[in-house]
Amino acid sequence: MCDESAATGGSDAIKNVSYTHRLALKQAGDALGGEHVSTPMDCFVISGSKVLEGIGSYVVVAVGTKSSNGRIMMALDLGEITLFP
Repeated sequence: MCDESAATGGSDAIKNVSYTHRLALKQAGDALGGEHVSTPMDCFVISGSKVLEGIGSYVVVAVGTKSSNGRIMMALDLGEITLFP
């Protein structure tokens, strides 16, 4: 379980699962005509998340401006702001 509230603002804990487990859940949901998962599950961990429960390992897939936080910061970059003309 991860707390991603620092990055997303959402207060719900996210259950993180392995990629293979998540893929199996998606395929099972597709076979039923749509994904039916009772709790939010993800195989990715967002930068700034806190691990609340469990153990595991991870692979970093993006850093800097390519990360989700970096993309948000780039979108908010307004350049040099002049308060008074």
